[in-house]
Amino acid sequence: MGCTFSHPIGPQTVVIKERGNGRGCQCGPANFDKDSAINDQRLIHFLGQEEVNRKFTELNEIFPKKQANPLIFLFMVPFYIGGLICFGLLHGDSLMCTNVQKICNASILEPDLTDCNRPWCCPGGEDERSQYDDWYKNGFPTSSNKYKEKNCKAMAPSDGIFLQKFKDDDYDDTVSYLCRHKKKMIGCNCYYEKNRKGRPELVCSDTLFIQGNTNNYSFQESNFVPYFIIGMLCVQLGWILPFIVYMKKLCSAQRFLKDEFFNDWKEKGIQVSYIAPSKHSDGSLGFVVPSTGGIGVGERIVIAEVVSIDNDAPLVKGL
Repeated sequence: MGCTFSHPIGPQTVVIKERGNGRGCQCGPANFDKDSAINDQRLIHFLGQEEVNRKFTELNEIFPKKQANPLIFLFMVPFYIGGLICFGLLHGDSLMCTNVQKICNASILEPDLTDCNRPWCCPGGEDERSQYDDWYKNGFPTSSNKYKEKNCKAMAPSDGIFLQKFKDDDYDDTVSYLCRHKKKMIGCNCYYEKNRKGRPELVCSDTLFIQGNTNNYSFQESNFVPYFIIGMLCVQLGWILPFIVYMKKLCSAQRFLKDEFFNDWKEKGIQVSYIAPSKHSDGSLGFVVPSTGGIGVGERIVIAEVVSIDNDAPLVKGL
């Protein structure tokens, strides 16, 4: 069934407006203007007022259950909330001192890692993470030589993770402060740059690792890929699923009106069309009523003529 965008034009075309369902500040169920139908002389002359009234009364009782309800789009809300939660939980790789909150002296080549942690700033940020895949999978090395092989630089307690002073003068970005207060350390040589929307976005040029005993610190791996995919699915499915349900219901309502409910009127020669409501226009039913009056299709027309004879007895002669 194709979509109808306009009703046939002509003097025998009757258009009945669809109302309700939230359109034009009419919040009731979807219905058709029965008063216009039962007062239209073309429909009354062809079908009779009683039949038109019966048909539209029945239609307005059934149609609200058939018509697509725009309230289906309220299901977007939980999907969008779920997507926003996923986006809010996004984080990159981060390290945090746990049982030991002291940074080792950078001048000591092989410090005692039972009471201090040694942070290393290694070349390459998240875009070059593949060179450290083995470390992420099997744990960070406990030997300084492993870090030196990667051209990593040992960080002193007074070294900060930002390339330049943070915009807030009260903010302490030194690794000793972050470790002592169990703050997340997301990388090194970090800075802020403006994204496409002009908002500041944190970028870390290099990766930070901690050399220490396993229980000294905790490592939280980035969850960007899975959470971003789930968040995007929630946002996209939030409008796709309600739209599919809405369109399926709309097509079902069109088939009901054009191919089912008015079948008895169509058998009498009336053409039926339906325009579904859209953003800028209301829905409406269209009927093209035959101009032959209320004579049904296939009925015989009998004309009688009265002829007078001598004895004044009427004689009916069929033609």
